[in-house]
Amino acid sequence: MTGCQHGEYECYGNRVHACVLEYLPKELARDFIFCSMALESPPDAATNNCSEPLYEEYDFNSDIMEVCVGGLPGELALALKGLQSLDFVTYGIPALSVNGVLAEGDDALENFLGFLCDQLLSTAPQESQGKLPEACQKLERTD
Repeated sequence: MTGCQHGEYECYGNRVHACVLEYLPKELARDFIFCSMALESPPDAATNNCSEPLYEEYDFNSDIMEVCVGGLPGELALALKGLQSLDFVTYGIPALSVNGVLAEGDDALENFLGFLCDQLLSTAPQESQGKLPEACQKLERTD
């Protein structure tokens, strides 16, 4: 149903992320995606230690992930994310958007983690700033 520039392996990883975004609270989904993107092989995140906190802390059944990623729910979730991406006018690929803010210029692409953390910091309530991903907490801030 969906196609990805780099083939089925990329589509599988995209479905994993789409399913996590569909079924989990935003904060847990964010942590899972941070964890998976730090792996040598992000699509494998559904079956490694990135998923353990989901199953333990949130009581997220691994069968839900398997059904979503391997079937129509995952295809639909990925297609919906694709449609949402049409809301942006892009000027190049890759085009990055976080919380509705489109990354522009080489600075955001060259320092994606900084861009991502800035967006998370700008939208997070003050009391949850300490709950930002560990990578953001360790990032040296200049402001």
